[in-house]
Amino acid sequence: MVFSGDVGRQNDVIIRPPEPIQKADVLVCESTYGDRLHAESDPESELAEIITKTAGRGGIVLVPSFAVVCRRARTDAFVSHPQDHGGRPDTQDAGVPEQPHGNKSHGDLLPAVLHHLKTLLPNPRNSLVFAGFQAPGTRGGALVNGADSVKIHGDYNEILQWLKAGALKPEKVYVTHGELVASDVMRKRIQEKFDWNTEAPELFDEAEI
Repeated sequence: MVFSGDVGRQNDVIIRPPEPIQKADVLVCESTYGDRLHAESDPESELAEIITKTAGRGGIVLVPSFAVVCRRARTDAFVSHPQDHGGRPDTQDAGVPEQPHGNKSHGDLLPAVLHHLKTLLPNPRNSLVFAGFQAPGTRGGALVNGADSVKIHGDYNEILQWLKAGALKPEKVYVTHGELVASDVMRKRIQEKFDWNTEAPELFDEAEI
């Protein structure tokens, strides 16, 4: 039995591409972006532009992040070239320094940075960057409201490429870790492409393996 975990991007600037799986009797596959593709854009250039503009007007960039590797990927351009962005890298997660800088807050995304939001959002000089998926019904989802973002999870095409790269012939595939629609769409794509017995279980469903 193999759990995919979060399937990363195929061409990420920091994280290595996911290694193909060679064997699994039962596969549990994520589906965060199971119903959509990422935009054809350069996230490093987009982030650099946001940081440069924000620092130029004396503001602060806040990036809610729940993982160290995600945080590093999202701020690498600023940390590597602070002199190009009119500021300095800052690795602290608490407090709001007076000088322009990038502030990276981790934890459960928005709930962990509410104190930062109350301080930073009223000031138009500051920028709030969502670098990953924000679930509907959450504060992050309400703020994003369909806007583009820098993404860490692979989209459905990248997940299919990853599955194809191995020598898998699982007896059963369970699609999880996604919204209901995304998981069901991912289930259909996997079943249609590989003809694998695929299911998208709902909360509290049970299965014998």
